[in-house]
Amino acid sequence: MSSASAREFSPRLRADLEWSHHGDQARWIAHDPVAMQFFSFSELERSATRLMMGRLSFSEIVAQLRQSYPALAIDATWVSSLLSRLQMHHLLQPRTRADTLRIAQAQARRQMPGWVQQLLSPIAIRVPLFNPTPLLNVLSPLAHVLFQPLLLLAWLVVGCVLGLCVLREVLTTGLAASINWSILRGDGWWLLLVSYLVAKSLHELGHGLACVRYRVQCRELGILFLCLAPCLYCDTSDSWKLPSKWQRATIAGAGMIVEWILATMAAGVWLITQDGSLHSVAASMMVVCSVGTLLVNSNPFLKYDGYYLLSDLWGVPNLSEQGSDALRALAASALSGRPLERWHTDAPIALLATYALVATVYRTFILGAILWISWKVLVPLGLGLIAVLLTASLLFGLLLGYARSMRRLWREVLLAESIRVGRWIVFFTLCLLAAALVFTVPLPHVVRVRGVSDYQDKQPLFVNQTAELIYAAPVNRRLPAGELLLEFAAPESQYELLELRGQIATLEQTLQQLRLRSTLDPSSAYLIPTKTEELQQLHARERVLLREIASLTHTAPHDGYLLAGTHVVRPSLTAPRDARFRHNPLDPNLIGSTCDRGTLVGWFSRREHRILTLIVPEQEIKRLVVGMTATIGWDANIAHLGRGKVVRIAPEPILETPPELVGDATLLSERNAQGVFLPSKPHYEVTVDVELNSSDLLPLRGSLATAQFALPAQTIWQRLVEAVRNNLKPLS
Repeated sequence: MSSASAREFSPRLRADLEWSHHGDQARWIAHDPVAMQFFSFSELERSATRLMMGRLSFSEIVAQLRQSYPALAIDATWVSSLLSRLQMHHLLQPRTRADTLRIAQAQARRQMPGWVQQLLSPIAIRVPLFNPTPLLNVLSPLAHVLFQPLLLLAWLVVGCVLGLCVLREVLTTGLAASINWSILRGDGWWLLLVSYLVAKSLHELGHGLACVRYRVQCRELGILFLCLAPCLYCDTSDSWKLPSKWQRATIAGAGMIVEWILATMAAGVWLITQDGSLHSVAASMMVVCSVGTLLVNSNPFLKYDGYYLLSDLWGVPNLSEQGSDALRALAASALSGRPLERWHTDAPIALLATYALVATVYRTFILGAILWISWKVLVPLGLGLIAVLLTASLLFGLLLGYARSMRRLWREVLLAESIRVGRWIVFFTLCLLAAALVFTVPLPHVVRVRGVSDYQDKQPLFVNQTAELIYAAPVNRRLPAGELLLEFAAPESQYELLELRGQIATLEQTLQQLRLRSTLDPSSAYLIPTKTEELQQLHARERVLLREIASLTHTAPHDGYLLAGTHVVRPSLTAPRDARFRHNPLDPNLIGSTCDRGTLVGWFSRREHRILTLIVPEQEIKRLVVGMTATIGWDANIAHLGRGKVVRIAPEPILETPPELVGDATLLSERNAQGVFLPSKPHYEVTVDVELNSSDLLPLRGSLATAQFALPAQTIWQRLVEAVRNNLKPLS
C-alpha cells in the first residue's frame, strides 16, 4: 500500500464480526462467522479498529490515535501493518465489486465443501442430531455439583492413589498376568466397544454440562465417527465469549475431567474384583479413560481438548493456523531474505513455528499408526477394500494439505522484492543431501530378541503314571552317578501288585494240587495246561507292573545336577486366585504332591554346554539363518557379553509362551480360557549355541537374555518399503 493510496483510503471494518473482551489477558477476540475463525487484538489495536467505520481516512486515523495515545510512538507504518493484517484475513469491508469477488474466491479456496472435507478426513465424520439445550437444562444441578473445586480435588487425590495401586499391581505381576484380555476375544469384544462408547459419550456430556455451569449455549449435539467408532460430540464453540480463560479452559477440559472420574471408579472396581467380565470391563475402561485420553484428548498437537486448552491458556486463538503461518514465514524469510513481520502473531514466531513443526510430525505419525491398525483389523475380517479406501483417502488428504502449504510458501517467496540466489543454492543442496541420506546411505541394522538360557545335554524326567512324589534330590546341587534323583509312589500300582501276587500264589498252589492229583486220577491232568497258561499271563502282568513301579524311581546315569521343570502344582479349589503362588513339585515344601501321567517334573544335566532359546517374532524370523552369529547379554550380568551361533530355527510357531518370558515387556502374551499364556502374534523358537570360556560367568538355566543380530545395512528408504510390505499386506 503506497502512501498516496493510504491517505485516500477510508477503511471500513466488517459489521458482521462478533467481539468479546478477555479482561484477564487484556485482549479482544474477533469472531469471523463466515470463515469460523478467531482473531486476537490488543487494546490499542481494538481502539484503532473502532475508528475504521468508513468515515475517516488513513491519515485521520493515524492522527486520532496519536492524540488518544500521546505516550506511544504511533506512526503510519504501525497502522499500515494493522490494515495489512485485516486485509489478509478479509476482515475489512470490500471497497469494489472486484474486491468482493476476490475475497469470495479466496474464501471458497480456503473452505472446501463439507462432503469434500469428510472424504479427505474419514476418521472423524460428524453427523448433527439436535439442540441439546433442553436436556442440559434438566441436568443443570449435576453440572453445578460436578465442577465444584473441592470435589474435583477429591477425585484427583483418590484417582492418584488408586492409580498407584494399579501401577504397583501391574509392575508386580506383569501386564499380561494382571489383565486377562482373553475374555475380549470372540463375542467378548463387545465389552470393549461398549466401554469405549460409554466413556466417549459421557466425555462429550461433560463438555455440555460445563457449558451449562458457565451459562454458555451448546448449540449442537451429534454423532462423531472417530476411526469408524461412533460416539457423541457437542458444539462448545460459544465458549470463546467467556471473559475468563480459566472458565474457557474448564469447558475445554470437562470431558477429560469426566473420564478421570470414570477411570478412578474403574480402578476401584478392578482392584476389588477377580477374573470375569466385570474385571475385564473395568480394565478396558481404565485404558480408554487414561491412556486413550492422555494420547488423544489431552494431546495439544491434535485438534481435540488439549489443543483448545493450550490455546485458551496461552492466549493464542487459531493456534494451529498461527503456527503454520509462523513456520511458513520463517521459511519464506530464510529463502528470500525478507525480514520477519511480527505484528500478526499472538506469541513469539519461533515458539509458534516449533509448535507447528512438532504438531505436523506427530499428526503424520498418528496417521501412520491409524493406517497400520486399520489394516491389522480390517484385512483379517475380510474388509480389505475398506482399508484400501481409507488409506487412499487419508494419504490424498495429507498430500493435498502439504501441497497447499507449499503453494502458499512458494507464492510468499515470489512476492519478495529480490531473489537470493545463494540461499536457494543452499536450500537445494540440503534437499539433495537429505535425498542422498534417505535413498543411498546404508545405515546399520540390528535385530534384538529375548531368550532363555538352557542346557543342551539335559535329560527329561517324566512321570509314567499318576503318582505321588515322596522324595526329590536337592535341586542345582552336584550329584554323583547312581544317586537317587526322584522317587514316586503309586498306591494303586502297589495294591494291584499285591493282589496280583496273591492270585499267582493261589494259582501256583492249584497247579501243585493238580499235579499231585494227576498221579492218582489221570483224568484231572487236562486242567494243567490251562492253569499253566493262566499263570504265565499273571507273571507277564507282574513283570509289567514291576517295570512300571521301577520307572517311578529315577537315578543319576552320571554325575550332574537335578533341574526343576516347568510343571506347576494345580491349586486346590479353595486356594486363592493368584497364580503367583503356584510352585514346582520339586519344592521341598511340596513333597507329597501328586503329578499326572506324562508330567515333565524336571531335568538332569551336567550343566556344561549352554544354549539360548530365543523367541523371535514372525516379521524377524525370515531375516535369520542357521550359522548367524549373535551377541548375547544376560539380564543377571549386564556387564558380560557372550557370543553364539544359530543352530536351529523352528519351522512352526510356538504354542505357549515360555514361563520365564510371561510378562516380559518385549513379548506381549495373552491368557486363554485354559489359563495358558500365548503370544499375541506368531513367534518362532530359535536355538543359539553359546560360546563360553572358562573365565565366563556361567548363566543358570532360566536366565533371561537379549540376543542381537547384525544384519546387512539398509537405507532409510529400504526400511520404509520393508515396513510397508510387512504391515500393509496385500489383500487375501
